[in-house]
Amino acid sequence: MARKFIFVKDVEALLKLGKTTMQLPESSRFSAAAWDLVREKNIQLSFTAQPSQPDEKINDRSRQKQPSNEPAILSKPGRVAVASAHRKPSGPIGQFAGRSPYFLIFDFEGRFIDIINNPYIAESGGIARSVADLLDASQVSVFVAEKFGQNIKRALSDRSIQYFEISGPIEEAVKIVFNEKGGDKRVLNR
Repeated sequence: MARKFIFVKDVEALLKLGKTTMQLPESSRFSAAAWDLVREKNIQLSFTAQPSQPDEKINDRSRQKQPSNEPAILSKPGRVAVASAHRKPSGPIGQFAGRSPYFLIFDFEGRFIDIINNPYIAESGGIARSVADLLDASQVSVFVAEKFGQNIKRALSDRSIQYFEISGPIEEAVKIVFNEKGGDKRVLNR
């Protein structure tokens, strides 16, 4: 079953289209900010056992052939996650990938879009796969931290998530990642 992670940016895009309903796979998860916005705007949610047609449109925009009046969550696949001990994108990169309290999420235009609280930080062991699954469900394709252990490197590789060991300010790390990936080099346009 497909898993989906919903960010605040996804909910905002839905609202811009004038939609107040969302149809999602049962295993969908929300960031704290996205969930707050769903409750604040009284968005009606429905969950299906299989991904709905609108969710299939998200993962490959070139396949969008259905009318745009159907409920959809608009997001661009592929995001950058940066491990952090702080909730601010102006802080330093987190020292340990799987044990950082937060994962700051950036889109591939270099914009900070959300924060994921690490629910596995207090686990006694075996968190590598759980963190990799969380990032994969969040459409992350690049993960940045100061240090990666062998287990998390393996778990990330199994999910085709690239990882970079970088230390210093988060903004600089995002610039480095974009230079490595050849993407848009703008950082923190907010």
